[in-house]
Amino acid sequence: MMWSGWTFTKIMIFAAGLLHFIMAIVTVSFWSTHDNQLHYQNSYKYAYYKSDYVASNPPLTNTTDLVNKVYKDRCHVDKNTGYHVLGLTMKVYKDDVYQNKQVGMTWFPRQASFVNYTELNGYAILMSIFIFSCIFEFIAFHSIPQDDTKHFDFTRYPCAFRWMEYAVTSPLMILLIASSLMIRDIYVVYMLMLAQVAVCQMGYAVEYAIANKYKDDQPSHSIGATELVGLVDFYETKVDAKGKPNMTNRLFWFSFSPAVTLHVGIWAVLIGSFEFQEDTNCTQGEQTGPWKDALRMVIYLQLIGFTTFAIIPVFQAMMVRILGGRNCFMFKKKEAVTETDCEETMASGYLAYTIVNVIVKVLLGITYISFVRMYPFSTKEYL
Repeated sequence: MMWSGWTFTKIMIFAAGLLHFIMAIVTVSFWSTHDNQLHYQNSYKYAYYKSDYVASNPPLTNTTDLVNKVYKDRCHVDKNTGYHVLGLTMKVYKDDVYQNKQVGMTWFPRQASFVNYTELNGYAILMSIFIFSCIFEFIAFHSIPQDDTKHFDFTRYPCAFRWMEYAVTSPLMILLIASSLMIRDIYVVYMLMLAQVAVCQMGYAVEYAIANKYKDDQPSHSIGATELVGLVDFYETKVDAKGKPNMTNRLFWFSFSPAVTLHVGIWAVLIGSFEFQEDTNCTQGEQTGPWKDALRMVIYLQLIGFTTFAIIPVFQAMMVRILGGRNCFMFKKKEAVTETDCEETMASGYLAYTIVNVIVKVLLGITYISFVRMYPFSTKEYL
């Protein structure tokens, strides 16, 4: 029997689905009362933009001066550049209107649709996350056999539907966090979401390598950076009995490494945006207050949660000796990895993913609702 026991796993999956369902109801409840109870109406609605530019002769000195004044009155000058507006200067030599004249150009935001929506609703995004997760959990609950002695299929190979759930809900979570951080450039938002989808798809490949480790003809060996990038001519290359490289090791590394790289890049953008906004030191109006502390809770708790997802496969890889080799503290046996070892590893990972998944999403619901009900800004289409 697996160390977790499938009875306990079923209980945890049912509890996770129930919590997701409850949080969906809570989200709808706060959504329905937001505009009636709070002074900050529409703070949960997000519009997005594309960078556009305007050009004129003479240059737009009046517009630039106006924008400069707004920034100077409300925010601290950026310490690195000292500038407020980024502009271009164009010289035209062969044109009937602008010949031999200097033309000023300045970037301005132009509203862009997210897919076909002019604005997105933060409560609706949050509710969608919980509903989709709830549906998956109850499907998983009914998929586990009643008898603990029977094999659960997802101990033999990764659960594709679960990774599909992550590939849908985690990009929506990134979208919600990015929108809360005022990242409204439509192209940046798209790329952040697509990068998160790629992370989830690579996660499936990582788990597939772990599940199939026992199929290797020889015990696992750890590979270093030189072998990872193909610089093996100067080092001994370990192969299996058929003279082929250890495929599960390669599959793990070439999936895990880019996934971690994308994860670091996504959160570097999110945290960098938050820190830049803090450095502007806006003080007028209602731009300071407890909503900033709530926003910190949103971003840093989610950072910890998303990173935990990346740590789970590391421990799984240790358990089947993809990492650490024969001396790994997670694997005390000296013989080759067996099918049972892989099944136990997959079962433990399944339970760990279930627990972390529900904790991270419930924390997002609690912290986001707390934040958005104190958030003083809302996007106006006419701006």
